Amino acid sequence: MKKTVLYIIFLFSVNINCRAGEIINYADLARYYIVLVGENHGIAKSYDVELEMFEYVYKNQAIKHLFIEVGYCSSQLLNRYIQTGNSMYLNTVFSNLQGTSGCSIEYYNFFIKLREKCPEVILHGVDVEHQWQSLGISYLFLLLSEHEKIEHIPLWSVPGNLDGFLRYYENNKDNYTVLGDDLEEFDRGIVAVRQGIAYTTNGDQHAAAKYREETMTFNFENEYSKLSHKKVFGIFGVAHTGLDDNGFSGNYSCMAKSLKEKYGDIIASIDLVYNNCRIMNTNFWFGELIRNTNTRPNQSAQYYRTIQDSPAAVHWRF
Repeated sequence: MKKTVLYIIFLFSVNINCRAGEIINYADLARYYIVLVGENHGIAKSYDVELEMFEYVYKNQAIKHLFIEVGYCSSQLLNRYIQTGNSMYLNTVFSNLQGTSGCSIEYYNFFIKLREKCPEVILHGVDVEHQWQSLGISYLFLLLSEHEKIEHIPLWSVPGNLDGFLRYYENNKDNYTVLGDDLEEFDRGIVAVRQGIAYTTNGDQHAAAKYREETMTFNFENEYSKLSHKKVFGIFGVAHTGLDDNGFSGNYSCMAKSLKEKYGDIIASIDLVYNNCRIMNTNFWFGELIRNTNTRPNQSAQYYRTIQDSPAAVHWRF
């Protein structure tokens, strides 16, 4: 099958310098049920672009489901912020992201603006729960706190008791019926925590990367299957969104490639390409952003020169 690549620019409000002759046509998205956007993490301009794109499809194509690269428990805390406006939920998430490319004031403000512009958006976190020790467990106990007390639950905070907490649930599910409609939600949170443990405790980085990619694919398919083929939008790192790309070690498919194999031509992938954008330094709390730098922890100068010298455009891959 011939691969089509289009170059698309954004609306002028995004303030990205674009090459002459490039036009945007959001209507082209209408024929796809799954639209993925691939970003380079830690670049401030991404959030402006992604918000504008989602706001358009939200208002013009009635897309309310946004799939994002966070764990399930984290996304549910963010959904509570969207639904209630209580910044406690938003602050809880970001206070546990320090030292990651997700902890920036731009990303924080992205959710504030998302709630303002798209108040009925529903977030779906399909990544492994990286912060399972904090956000994962916190979400589980938040659910427990909203229902009748269940006796004899092991205190997960006692050293060695986390496994006991998880095993107690597996062996005594009848005790959790007091959760009512939240029982399925609690069970999904348990799965997310177990996924996070499996990923972060795997000492082989290639095996861990493969597990993560396969888990993201599984979680995406699981969430999508509940939506009765509604249209969805997704924002992920570009490493996960190539329709023809393999994963970290090259011997397995990345998430989008696996989704393409399953869903076929209903999926489109969009790559963001950057020019002269600010890059985040993850050594600083709430993401100090450094303009025009060629260095970043754990990344090569060549990588960032490539970003800065690239034309400001978006590649659509069908």
